[in-house]
Amino acid sequence: MRSELPCSALESAVAELVGQFERAPDAFMREVDLRAALFHLLQGHEALREFHLTRDGRRTTLVHRGYPALLPDHSNATDDPDAASQPIRHDLVILNPS
Repeated sequence: MRSELPCSALESAVAELVGQFERAPDAFMREVDLRAALFHLLQGHEALREFHLTRDGRRTTLVHRGYPALLPDHSNATDDPDAASQPIRHDLVILNPS
C-alpha cells in the first residue's frame, strides 16, 4: 500500500464528516459523537479496513480507537497528581502500514 492512501482516506473522511455536521449539526450532540462518526467513516475506506501483517506475525487493521501512547508524553505535565498517574491514550489512531 502506498503511504498516500491512509492520508487520502483521512482527508476524505474528515471532509465527509464536515459535510454531515453542516447538514445536521444536532446529530452530533457531544464530541464523542464526532469521534464515533469519524471512526465509522474511516472504517468505510477499503485501504484502512484491510488487514496488515505486523512484524510479530499478527494481523490488524490500521484504524483503532482508544490506543495507548507508545512513548511517554511529558508535554501534558500538570500539578494534579491524579492526572499524572493516568496513562495517556489517543482517541483515534491510524497506524503506518509499513
